[in-house]
Amino acid sequence: MEILIYILIISIFINTILKISFWKIKFQVLFALFVAIFILYTYPIATEQSQIELSQWLEDGKVLSKIAILTTIEAFLYINFCFLSLKNAYSSLKGKMFLFLKIYAGLLVFPASFYVVTQSMFLFTGVDFLYIALGIALVVLVILPILGYGMRLLLPEEEVRLEVLLLVSIILTFLGLISTANGNIVYVPKEKSIDFQSILYIIGVFALLFCIGFAANRLKWKVLSRKYHFKK
Repeated sequence: MEILIYILIISIFINTILKISFWKIKFQVLFALFVAIFILYTYPIATEQSQIELSQWLEDGKVLSKIAILTTIEAFLYINFCFLSLKNAYSSLKGKMFLFLKIYAGLLVFPASFYVVTQSMFLFTGVDFLYIALGIALVVLVILPILGYGMRLLLPEEEVRLEVLLLVSIILTFLGLISTANGNIVYVPKEKSIDFQSILYIIGVFALLFCIGFAANRLKWKVLSRKYHFKK
């Protein structure tokens, strides 16, 4: 169960990084500052949590159902942004929904950051909680804008970034729907357990095929670009 939560959190951060890559660098820094302030503001609450209590929450069907709903809603907003971006690429008029989705960078990154802080406190026993919170806040403040800008450099074409955001959002939806209590899907009878090994295998194959397709697409455009310049 824990590995599923970790994959879910990683997907949330990847989606956030992809989303802020569409922003100017100053807005990326501002968003990272908000997340860092949130970490410093809520770390006293994190110090009051126990590892057993968190484990009990992650085994509570009601809590997992709420997590599934929230992740599905956020993934839907990202998917909607992808489709509206492609639609508005051919129109000069921008709807209010598109403008809202453009500035929306995700809210799940905040509870995900809180979870990272609590787990870090359990991991680095004996270290002052304030130092742990300051360290994570500093990492978030520096790394988020760097990764957001780096994603733009790695994938300069907005269409490609939209495709990646769409695919990761679909994975996020999938992970939200299979959030489980004791290894059982939230939306099906509990006696039907999930084969986590098969799920990880499918995700791995998907990631591998995506990387192959992305590399082939980049190679194709480089070849076509060279042919075009050669003809000129």
